[in-house]
Amino acid sequence: MIVVLTVVAYIVVCVFFPQFFAWSFLVGGILIAAISWLDDLYSVNVLIRFFFHSIAALTVIVEVGYFESVSLPFGFESLDLGVWGLAISFLWIVWIINAFNFMDGIDGIAGGQAVVSAVGWLMVALIVGDQPTALFGLAIAGSCLGFLFHNWQPAKIFMGDVGSAYVGFVISALPLLVARTGAIDHGILPWLALSMIWLFVFDTVFTFCRRLVGRERVWRAHRGHIYQRLTISGKSHSYVALVYIIVMICVALSALFILLLGPNYLTVHIAILTGSSGGLLLRCPHLRGIVH
Repeated sequence: MIVVLTVVAYIVVCVFFPQFFAWSFLVGGILIAAISWLDDLYSVNVLIRFFFHSIAALTVIVEVGYFESVSLPFGFESLDLGVWGLAISFLWIVWIINAFNFMDGIDGIAGGQAVVSAVGWLMVALIVGDQPTALFGLAIAGSCLGFLFHNWQPAKIFMGDVGSAYVGFVISALPLLVARTGAIDHGILPWLALSMIWLFVFDTVFTFCRRLVGRERVWRAHRGHIYQRLTISGKSHSYVALVYIIVMICVALSALFILLLGPNYLTVHIAILTGSSGGLLLRCPHLRGIVH
């Protein structure tokens, strides 16, 4: 249902704002949903899924663009990413597609993150006067909020690979669509993209690195994510999902000040990102030894 509503909303928004339309975004999202649907039914090989994820990411980058620069804290000039921007953008889209899938393991967490991200981009768009992004963000938030109402513990419906991978694609590719409008400084954009989905990025990257150091087979299913460790320790799904949602709201609100105060605020925002990550680790009994 999220896929259908979001696709329809995107087409409607583009009817009124043709400059917002990108074939790669529309077709790429449908492609991600289709391969994920097949994976739900037949358990598609990971390499085949990666191939289709890569195609979707590359088509967006070719048509829409990529992260060209990134603002630096402490008053330094923005860093021109050059060809690295292509690689970073590709890795970003593919990683977030899979991160949403990995993190959709308990009731409410993925739906909650989707709502926070969508509302975050809605607020960004309102601040900079980007009408099509604001309308599309509102549509994403509305569809995901309706889903979250039925997905909260005890869940009656679930995203599945179709919903989680598709939402991951939309959230990861949306910043590149925003960049094309020219409403936001390109150096600030990567920080906004990262901040709107920060805990999902941190949880998946931290878990991947921890398993890699532990010489585990990182491509195999596991229950090593921070949110999973919290539920294993006895926390309810609703408690863990609410913790993630509250922290993400705080991080997203902080990110808005980058737009209002400029790159000079980045130092404070990075401290907030770091503090939120450390606080999450300290809440997890199974991981405290790692951060001491």
